[in-house]
Amino acid sequence: MNRRLSFFRNGLRLWTLVLAGSLISHQADAFDPYTDRGVDRQQQLEAGARKEGKVLFYSGWVANQILAPMKTAFERKYPFVELQYQEGNGRSHVQKIINESRANARNGDIVSGTGLAEPLIKAGMIQPYFSPSAETYLAVYKSPEGYYTSANVNYYGVAYNTRSVKAEDAPRTFADLLDPKWRGKMAWPASSDSGALLFVGSVLSSMGPEAGAIYLIQLSQNRVVNYAGSARAMVDQVGQGEYLLGLNSFAHHPIISQMLGAPLELSLLEPVPVDINTLMAIKQAPHPHASVLLIDFILAIEGQTLLRDAGSFPTHPSLEPIPEMRKAIPTLNNKTINVFTPEAAFKVRDQSLAVISRWFK
Repeated sequence: MNRRLSFFRNGLRLWTLVLAGSLISHQADAFDPYTDRGVDRQQQLEAGARKEGKVLFYSGWVANQILAPMKTAFERKYPFVELQYQEGNGRSHVQKIINESRANARNGDIVSGTGLAEPLIKAGMIQPYFSPSAETYLAVYKSPEGYYTSANVNYYGVAYNTRSVKAEDAPRTFADLLDPKWRGKMAWPASSDSGALLFVGSVLSSMGPEAGAIYLIQLSQNRVVNYAGSARAMVDQVGQGEYLLGLNSFAHHPIISQMLGAPLELSLLEPVPVDINTLMAIKQAPHPHASVLLIDFILAIEGQTLLRDAGSFPTHPSLEPIPEMRKAIPTLNNKTINVFTPEAAFKVRDQSLAVISRWFK
């Protein structure tokens, strides 16, 4: 009898251990790096990232200004993860991510930029996520469904060459761009959604469809050059005298170049177009744990400070811009703004493309 009871007890202990091990294994398998909010979230992310070893970031940020310093800072904090990045505009990244998905050869893990949130979300390419780093961010900078968070905002203005254009002669209003003296001497980024497309969309939404269309037809008579390179490269061309004006330039680009000695200055046309740079996780990414670590890092104060110090305008509510960038911020210069969320930009996209195709080709 005692032998049977002992056997039963030992069997029960063994079954308990097996069941406990099964539960622990199930709990470990159930960890979702994108949505977990548990107390051991950071520990789980780091453990998974150690196994993954790297993360690939598709970004519209300028490599030498932001991405290279970000790589150094991130790898210093997480030396077991290699941060790889590919620079490019929103359109190129949208096409790359869709092509990778179709070929079932996903490489990218996260993506940031302007003009790509709505196309990628509608195509089912984006993974919703939670980041405690963004809990204090304003609601306008976050997708209600968790698809994106804005890492920084972009203000847009006119970059002009100070050797060829005096400050008093620089355009101060959209109407000033109609002056014949600018004919053939203005350029805008034609291959970026933050260039010609955003300029046209801002005009149509602020002036109204009819008045905006009339203005744009008049502007087309001044033969705006469709610049095929990046927005950053276009500003460099303005600084070199290839063009007198760079329309819808990122407001911080000419200021950064000016700080390095280039003959460039910025003029803000009212209302100032504003959009948000969205940070998103790519669905079925190969390195999900490292992806979320990088997202957390970019949205936390350390990543946001890095963006600020590079001359960008981070969305973290506790950060002030560097002094040199204050003249690029509309609200600090009594300028009204025209804000484009990803949803708002997508709403005027087709009409803007039609205008550009008809009048600016």
